[in-house]
Amino acid sequence: MSDVVTTAKRTGGSAAPGRLADQMTAITRTAATAVQMEIRFLGCISSLRRIAHG
Repeated sequence: MSDVVTTAKRTGGSAAPGRLADQMTAITRTAATAVQMEIRFLGCISSLRRIAHG
């Protein structure tokens, strides 16, 4: 998660305000997707654990 913020700061320095907004939107979307995937992944693990322990 921290590398996403670092990338935003690094690319934002020379970018035009409009492009920066687009980049931030894209980064936010990417982060949201990553979080959703992580939640699904953790959900799968807990389901598998439940099945394994019976």
